[in-house]
Amino acid sequence: MISVPNLLQPLSGNKSFLIIIFFVLSSCGLLKGTNVPIEDKEIASTNKENKKEVAIKKKETPEIINKTQPKETKTVWFQGEKYEVELAKDKEFKIALLLPFNVDKTNTSDVKLGDIMFDYYHGWIQAFNELEKYGFNAKIYVYDTQNDSAILAKILSNNVLKQMDVIVGPITDKQMKMVAAFGEINRIIVFSPFTPLDKLTANGQHFYNFGVDHKSKAIQIANYIKKAHKNDKILIVRDGKKYDKEFVPYLMDELTNKNIAYTIVNFSNINNWNALLNAEN
Repeated sequence: MISVPNLLQPLSGNKSFLIIIFFVLSSCGLLKGTNVPIEDKEIASTNKENKKEVAIKKKETPEIINKTQPKETKTVWFQGEKYEVELAKDKEFKIALLLPFNVDKTNTSDVKLGDIMFDYYHGWIQAFNELEKYGFNAKIYVYDTQNDSAILAKILSNNVLKQMDVIVGPITDKQMKMVAAFGEINRIIVFSPFTPLDKLTANGQHFYNFGVDHKSKAIQIANYIKKAHKNDKILIVRDGKKYDKEFVPYLMDELTNKNIAYTIVNFSNINNWNALLNAEN
């Protein structure tokens, strides 16, 4: 049974994390089999007088010796790879969602962000309802960070958070670093739901991105350009905004490493794209 204490009411969403949860808990060593090999104490005996008798019994009943019950597994796909995941039916996992629902805020942008978080949360609930069919038990703890670092710090000071198996969120770089540090200290798996943080992925043993990090994307794009557009002119249009600042430096490094020439163009509504594309340099 999936228990959700003090949960916020969901809106619309999807089952986007059914596969993720199976893979995460398995790869982190949280899904454990409950069946153990049958132990034959008589065979394990070191009594010299009984060695011959034990050997005869072992030979007569080989189907009982060192035999385990078949494990119940589920085939799941994660980032293009197939995994056989053993199901855990006798453990209740504790999962915390730390997201800016902005319940009491009235600012338009805050309300819009809160609506997105409600949709995201509903997707989780749908996923857990599916997992419940396979005997997956989870208690979900939901916290409204209000996109405020001070509120997040207060949430992290709650001892209940130290008991979590997985923490998801929040969404900003600064706050994700706070939670990632908390996860490392307390050996709790932490997921960044939206923001890929390359440095944390490299250094944190308990930190993971749901999305692909910037460096990995840059490597794939550079490989594709070298393979499919080797003789084409490459323009990188920069607008100076957040994604530009975070991603483009990685892309420029990868293009340079692969000896792929490119031209930087500052974004403008009055750019003469025809002239830029046809220019020799």
